[in-house]
Amino acid sequence: MFALISKDAGGAEYISRYVKKINDKFCISSIGPAKKIFKQNFKNKKNIEYKEAINRSSWVLCSTGTSNDFEKKAMIYAQKKKKRLIVFLDSWTEYKERFLYRGKIIKPDKILVSDIYAYKLAKKNKFKNIKVVGNPYIKDFKKYLKLYKNKKKIFFKKKILFLTEPVSQHLKKYYTEKSCLKFFLSNSHIFRNKYSKIHVRPHPSENVNKYSWVKKISRDIKISKKNHLYKDILESNIIIGINTIAMVLGLVAKKKVISCIDANKKCELPHKKIIYFKNILKTNTLLL
Repeated sequence: MFALISKDAGGAEYISRYVKKINDKFCISSIGPAKKIFKQNFKNKKNIEYKEAINRSSWVLCSTGTSNDFEKKAMIYAQKKKKRLIVFLDSWTEYKERFLYRGKIIKPDKILVSDIYAYKLAKKNKFKNIKVVGNPYIKDFKKYLKLYKNKKKIFFKKKILFLTEPVSQHLKKYYTEKSCLKFFLSNSHIFRNKYSKIHVRPHPSENVNKYSWVKKISRDIKISKKNHLYKDILESNIIIGINTIAMVLGLVAKKKVISCIDANKKCELPHKKIIYFKNILKTNTLLL
């Protein structure tokens, strides 16, 4: 038996899909957005405290996050109990921070990454025992995309989807989630001739009421809170965000993906096809 541990939404989406390939029993421990995702994906599994999950198991599969220390504490406890620790890096950002706890770096037995971008970043950060296993979240999205293509249900509604996210603490001195969204909305007039609707989709870790103020700006701006993420992406022509990994799904769906950071900083995603909103404004063209 192994323990499956996660806190953040992205990590939970990845590892909950990855375990379907593993022929072994497992128990789960989660908090925050991951708790809801595990409940959806493992309906018959009881969520337990992380120490109990680790004590029951011979090895541990853990996602990583930067929003709090839940996963880091679980990693440290697993090593204290001499359990084999395998960690899935579900993102392309803040690799060192994901393993730094009270000034010390946690060193897992193995690190699983999704692609060559992640592999190179992990090597750059001097991690060892790295294995590229593919991206189960993107593979799942591709199946969904193929289903809609076969049914001829690809949507074109002249809609822009803004994917929000809580900006990481180390970046907040440069920009925030609110400043980036305001930056986009205050310049969204450049899209008016082609795109009539803007949907703002809060990150799973955010309360939808956090962005209720956007509805006062225009009747054409709505908060997306019921659709599945996949459906929201397919129903939109343009995907806009900051650094969220959900933007990568937009690239997979061959949508135009834009990062609207309102500071002199690069998008932390390494994907070259991401367009910068600042460049669109400078050239006064949509580049679309």
